[in-house]
Order: sequence, then structure tokens, then C-alpha cells
Amino acid sequence: MLFDIIRDAPWWVWITHLLLYPVYQVLGTLKHEGAHALVGIAQGLRVLEFHVLPERVNGQWFWGRVLMSGRLSTLGFLAPYIVDLAVFTAGLTVGQWVSYDWWMAHAWVFFMTMILLVVLPLVDVVYNVVKWWVRDRGDFADALWSGR
Repeated sequence: MLFDIIRDAPWWVWITHLLLYPVYQVLGTLKHEGAHALVGIAQGLRVLEFHVLPERVNGQWFWGRVLMSGRLSTLGFLAPYIVDLAVFTAGLTVGQWVSYDWWMAHAWVFFMTMILLVVLPLVDVVYNVVKWWVRDRGDFADALWSGR
């Protein structure tokens, strides 16, 4: 069913969502950095800076970042991926509940839902795992070092 919907989607749906990429990127970054911030606040830290737009800081590229008043716990570094797992699971569940006829009548909504609930969490995890594996940087590296 999923591949039928993707195959049968009108061309304008593809173009629309391609043009909406910056919006999706900011929403994904907001989810990611928001998870770090919420866990930091729960462990008694203050949010000093919260950025969801891409930027370079001291020659290093960031999609977004949150600066806290102290060091995040391991849970704080891994919180976005726990949220990603929950959102991804919800997205797959929603995708299975709704009928093919409804999705095709609302192809634009289907693509938006799948991008927000399935694609963004998957891309976030893959990007950060590769960053950790290749450069030993990012949330997973920080989580490993947070206990030391």
C-alpha cells in the first residue's frame, strides 16, 4: 500500500514537499533540540541559548543547538532519539490505520505526515549515528563521555 501511494502521487505533491524542505528541516531540528532542552530543564539546568536554524560556530557546522547552564546527562544527550523512536512508531501506525482511498484523495497530507513522522526521525538517527561513527562527534559521542 505505501509504495502504491508513493507511485501514484501527482507530480505537484513531490514538488510541493521538495520546496517545503527548509520548513521540515527546522521542525525536525526543533524536535531534536527541544528534547535536549526538556531533559536538561528536568535535571535542573537552564536553557541559555536555543537555535533551530543552521549556523557555523567556531568553524563547526550545526543544524541547531541548545546551550545549557551545565552538562547534560546521558539521557539528555539521547533524548532526541527516544523521541524519534516514539514518533517513528506513531507514524508507521498512523500510516497503517488510514485507508488507501483516503490517502490518495489527500496525497499532500499523506506525504506531509510521513515526512514529519517517519522520514525526519529516521534521517535524524542515521545522520547522528554516521557522525558518531565517522567523526566520533555528536550526541552519541557526548552520551558515551558524559559518564566520565
